[in-house]
Amino acid sequence: MEIKDIKELIAFDQKTMQDVVDIHDKKNEALKALAKEKEDIKKKTWDEVYEKVDATKKELDAKIASDALVNTKTFEDGAKRIKDTYAANKDKWVKEVFERCIH
Repeated sequence: MEIKDIKELIAFDQKTMQDVVDIHDKKNEALKALAKEKEDIKKKTWDEVYEKVDATKKELDAKIASDALVNTKTFEDGAKRIKDTYAANKDKWVKEVFERCIH
């Protein structure tokens, strides 16, 4: 083998080794890009989930507050009716209870 052939073989080997290194670097870059994209998708998905949960929580909180107002109003109306009925019939009921206890 001549020196020229050896030099060409060394040059070819160096080029091939550099090609392997370049391909390895590209592979690593692709893996990093894939991992970043995976993380971005994961973050975006969780952000959407948290947003939906937050919106649903706000809706439910508003419904609870609204229902609480309705329930309070219903309770107050019922209590007023009972008080009014008692006030209107108190003497009559006391008299009836007294009469039933004596007779």
